Parts: sequence; C-alpha cells; structure tokens
Amino acid sequence: MDKLVLGIYLDGLTINAALVRQDQGFFQVEALESFKLFDTLDKSESDDKKAAAADGNDHENIEFDDNDDLFGYNSDIGADQTHDVAQARGNIDVIIEMMTKMAPPGIPVAFNLLATQVNYKVIQAEAEKSKAKLKKLVWNELSEEGAGPIISQNIGLAAIDESSYLGMVHKDYLVFSSLLSEALKVGGRKFSPIILIDTIEFALAEYINRTVDLTTDDRAAVVLFSQNYTKIMFLKGHKIENVLPTIHIGARSSKICETAFSKMLYELDFKGIDSPQTIILAGEVDLVQAEPFFNERFPNLRIIKLETDDTLLGLNAKEFSGRTSSYSVAISLALKAMQPKKNRHYKENYLPKQIREKQSEFVVAWHGFAMLGIVLLTMLFLFIQTNKINSKISEHKVALNQINTELVLLKNVEHDVDSLRMEINNIERGAALIDSLGGQTTRWMPLVETLSDAMQQVGNFSINKIETVSKQKMIVAINLSSLEQVALLERFIPGSKVLSVINQKSEETSGMLQLTIECDVTNMQPGKNKQSMVMAAQDY
Repeated sequence: MDKLVLGIYLDGLTINAALVRQDQGFFQVEALESFKLFDTLDKSESDDKKAAAADGNDHENIEFDDNDDLFGYNSDIGADQTHDVAQARGNIDVIIEMMTKMAPPGIPVAFNLLATQVNYKVIQAEAEKSKAKLKKLVWNELSEEGAGPIISQNIGLAAIDESSYLGMVHKDYLVFSSLLSEALKVGGRKFSPIILIDTIEFALAEYINRTVDLTTDDRAAVVLFSQNYTKIMFLKGHKIENVLPTIHIGARSSKICETAFSKMLYELDFKGIDSPQTIILAGEVDLVQAEPFFNERFPNLRIIKLETDDTLLGLNAKEFSGRTSSYSVAISLALKAMQPKKNRHYKENYLPKQIREKQSEFVVAWHGFAMLGIVLLTMLFLFIQTNKINSKISEHKVALNQINTELVLLKNVEHDVDSLRMEINNIERGAALIDSLGGQTTRWMPLVETLSDAMQQVGNFSINKIETVSKQKMIVAINLSSLEQVALLERFIPGSKVLSVINQKSEETSGMLQLTIECDVTNMQPGKNKQSMVMAAQDY
C-alpha cells in the first residue's frame, strides 16, 4: 500500500524536511527542503529554573506519573511566555509554509526530540530484571549525572548484550507539537497526525541498518554534523553500543572535524571502546569537508558518506543528488514511522499519551456522526436482506417438496432408463469402432490410389508390405524389375524418401529389386500425383 510521511529534523533554528513515499517495501524521497525559524524551540532553561524552585531540587521524591503534562500540548502557545508571542507567531508562519509546500493535507508527521534535551548512559543490569526496574535504574543513573527531573514515559532502553543496556532520558517539552497543531488550525489545513517522535540516534541507526551493509560483528562509528552541535555514536552490527555526550559545536565551526576526531580518539584510548572498521558521516558533511578529512586521518578505514541513492529520489528531489546527507535524519524519521514496529530494532516511540488521546478525539469529533449513520444504515440494510433471504428459503422449501413428490412418481421409470443407457453405450462402442476403422481407411486410401496410378506409369511391380509408422508416415516394401522404376516411383510419390534398394538374385527371380520407401500420406492427392508422374516420365 502506498504511504507518505513527512520527516522533520529540528536543528536549532533550522528545519530540514523530507517527504518520503513507501510502496511494497521500497521507499522514494519525493521532496527535500530547509526552513528557518524565528525563535528557538528549546525553552528548557527557564522551565528548569521554575521546576527547581518548586521542588527545592529534591529529586528523591519524584514519582513516575504518566498523566503529568510536561509537553505543553494542551496549553495555549505563549501563555507562559508572553515575551515570545511575536516569535511564536513567526514560527507558526514558517510551519504553515513548510506544510503547504511539502505535504498534501492530512499526511502524518514524524519529528525528533531536541538533541540538547536527550541524555544517554550505558548501564549494567541483570537480564532478568523487569522493564520497570530497568527504567528506574536508568532514572537513578542519569539523575546522578544531572539529567534533572524526569517521568517514566521519557525513558528509553535498548539492549546491548545480556547484561548491559543503553539508557536514554529526555526532558523535551515538545514545543513543536503545539506549534504544529496551532499552524494547522491557523492555516485551515486538514489535520496531520504526529505518528512518531524519536531520538536522532535511534532513528539514524534504523536508517543505517537499512542502507549500509554491516555484519553483526562489524564495528562502526557514526558522526552527525549539524548546524549547532555534533553527535558521535558507536555501533556493533545493528546495535548502538555507546553514544558520546553531545559536542555543542556544529558545522559553523571550522575546527569541528578536529574536535570530533580528538573526541573519538579519547574515547577509543581511555574508555575501552573497540576500534571501528567503518566511519559513517551524516549531516553537513560537505559543509565541513568531513569526508576528505577522515579519509586522511583514517586511511585504513572505510569512510562512508550517508547518501540516498539517486534511483530513490523522486522528480522533485533530483536536484539534491549527492547532497541528501544533510537530510539524513529527516529521511530516517519518515522511514522509521512507516516501518512496522515489529521490524524495528529500536521500537520506542516517545509520542506522549496526551497527544495520542487528543489526536484520537480529533478524529472521532470529525467522523463519529458519519460512522454512526453508516452503522445504522448497515443494520437497516442487513435487516431487509435477512427478510428477503428468509422469504426465499420458504419458497425453496415448497419447491423442494414438489420435486421430492415428482421423484417418487418417476422412480418406476428408473429401470427403463438404465436399460436404454446400456443400449446407448453399446451403440457408442460400435460407432467408435466404425470411426476408428474409417480413420485407418481414410489414411490408407490415398496411398493405395497413388500406388495404383503409379503402376500405370512406372510399369508392373508388386507390393510386399505396407506398414504404418505414425499418423503422417507409412513405409512400403515394393518389388521392381529395374532401377528406372525406382527413380520414377520416387518422383511420382510426393514427400517420399527411398530407405533402401536391394538387388535380389536367385534362380526364381533374376534381377529383381526390392525397394523400401517412406511415404508422407498427409499431402497425397492421387490425381495431382498422376499428372506429376506423367511429366516426370516425359522428362526422364
């Protein structure tokens, strides 16, 4: 089935959008474009100060409550941020422009958590621990690292091996979801549901697993260059083995490649991370000239620039040939959103329950009455059809009784019918025999007539044997008195082939020739053969 999803990568004030289509497991990038926001979506600093003042920095009493509304989806945009009203309105205009240009009405959306609001840590735990206990352990570990107050639905887990997990915590307030909802209302567009909110790392890892050939034992380093930051993660096969802390320097810095290179060497030397055989570069690779830099620094490693193949670019995206790496995250988000959950390596979706419920209510509000009317009409239709069927059943029962009565009356005729059937079978067998004999006669007659005509022109000869080889071929053994008769006879019979000529010398038959000839009976026409024989005899 044909699917369309708009993947949105939030990178500071930059939005990279990718419209991706998938049909029968194959995807195609339909459109790519970048947009600039007027104001940042990262509102966490002031909110963290408010939260710290409210709870006195006491994280020990934090409870896991899925009903906490930390996302601002149900609040009015700008209600607590009056100084940002103008910027928020400007951001809404940008989102309206993006949705109008990039996506047909109602197309679902997938976007990423803000990179600055996501923290990772590798934790050691027993495999038999429940998911709830593992989440609690992740919360404790990252709380000690200064991750701040969190709730359970903001925690992610990914198994590395039997005893270690990659834990993730985010504190993104999802301002973009509110802006998107408001933009759709202001723009008067059909509702576009949010179907996936994911981290950059998990979405990018899914895309790499789908497009880069890595075995389960291969180790790879992934470097993502964004406008405002740089991310590095290490893969073992299809699994993320470690995610390094975000480097808060982006593609605008001329030294970012050196910084990323130094960070990788430090982690490899002092943190015990195994050396990769492959380095995968994504994001603003061309802007920072990362590909030649890493080829020079790691000449023995495989350096891959994460690019979408030209064959997977639609007509509107052909101009981005060789430049799709900047949109890798947006494409990754769209592809993961279309992929069935059971086929994903990282199944988590950080779309909050509040947004899911609000989207469901929206759909019901639009379609509930229509569905109710359809149900009532369906019930009425089924009731009418049931009455018609019952009436037909009664009629068929009456007809069946009449048929049974007639069968009883006709039972006496059964014996006579059987006798007639036996006689008919005998007649059919006789007719079949006659037909078979007639077929044989029909096939032999042209040959016999041809040989009879030949005797008048060739001279006397005797036929020893006529043998049927196939439906088209017959073999005739003939005794002749001279070789001239052999030549004339072969010319007289069209499609014939002399198989052998034997000179039989004995006291009784001096100089007798025995001719064996193969004849094609399909083309024999005795009258025409006679004319041909006369002409052949004259020529001879």
